[in-house]
Amino acid sequence: MNTIKKYLKILLNSTKLVFNLTNLTKEEMAGHFSLKTKIRLFPKTTIRLPFHLGRTIRGCSFTDNLDQDPFSKMVSQVLHSKKNDKAIEILTEFYKEETSNTHVSPMGPLEPKIFSSYPSWAIVMPWEKMSLKDKLTNYPKLLKKNRSSFGFDLKEDFSFNSFYSHEAARSQVEQTRWLLDSIKNRGIIETKELPLVFILKNKSEWRWCMTGEGNHRAYIYALLKEYSMLAEVYDLVDREKVESWPNVLNGNYTIDEALPVFDSFFEGKKSLRGMA
Repeated sequence: MNTIKKYLKILLNSTKLVFNLTNLTKEEMAGHFSLKTKIRLFPKTTIRLPFHLGRTIRGCSFTDNLDQDPFSKMVSQVLHSKKNDKAIEILTEFYKEETSNTHVSPMGPLEPKIFSSYPSWAIVMPWEKMSLKDKLTNYPKLLKKNRSSFGFDLKEDFSFNSFYSHEAARSQVEQTRWLLDSIKNRGIIETKELPLVFILKNKSEWRWCMTGEGNHRAYIYALLKEYSMLAEVYDLVDREKVESWPNVLNGNYTIDEALPVFDSFFEGKKSLRGMA
C-alpha cells in the first residue's frame, strides 16, 4: 500500500509539473481561489505555501497573531536564547494552567457540548478524520510513541498528568533546539517527510493550516521570518461542504457548531487547542 501511495504522489506531482501548476500565481498568493488553484493544491501533492496565508494547528495566523498561540512562545524563547531553562519553564507553566481546576477550554464559547466533559487534549477539529472517540482511544499511544523518539519515555498506563510535566516540557524544548541547530548548521532541508497541511476554502478565498505533522518546523520557519514553506497537501476543506466533514458526519459537531470554528481558523486570531 505504501508503494502505491508513493507512486501516486509521484504521478500527481509530475502531472502538475507537466501542466506548469507547481507554483502559485500572484492572485493565489493574495488568497484568491480558482479552478486552477484547486489543481495546484490537490491532496497528496507538494506546494510552496506563503506564511501570510498560514494558520497554526491551533488556528493562529503565522504572521499576524502567532503570539496568540501558546506553543509559539516556547519556540520563540528557544530561538532567542542559547539555554533551554526559560523555554522549559514557559511550557511547564502552560501545562500547569491547562491542568488546573480553574482551566477554561481553549475553544471558549465555540466548544461543542460533547467536548465539555473531556480534557483539552481530546479536542478535534470538525474537518479532521480523527473523532473524539478515536482520540480518546488512540492519542495516548501516538503521544507515547512520538515523545519516546525525543527521550521522554512514558509508561504503558501513563496519565496525562505525567505528560503535562517538567520532563515533558524538556522533551519538547530539546526537539525544538535540535531542529533549530540543524537548520542553522545545514539550512532548511526539504525532505520527503514534509509538513502536512489542510487547505481551507471559503468561496473564492483560501488559507492553509497545519495538521499534526511538521508543527515544530513550521513554528521555527515562521519565527525565522521565512516567507514560505514547502508542504504536502493533506486534504481540502470546503466551507460550503460542511455537512461532509468527518466530525460533522459522525455527530461530534453540528453544522452550526462547525462553521464558527472554521471561520475562526480562517480569520486566524484565536488559539482553539490545548498544548497536547
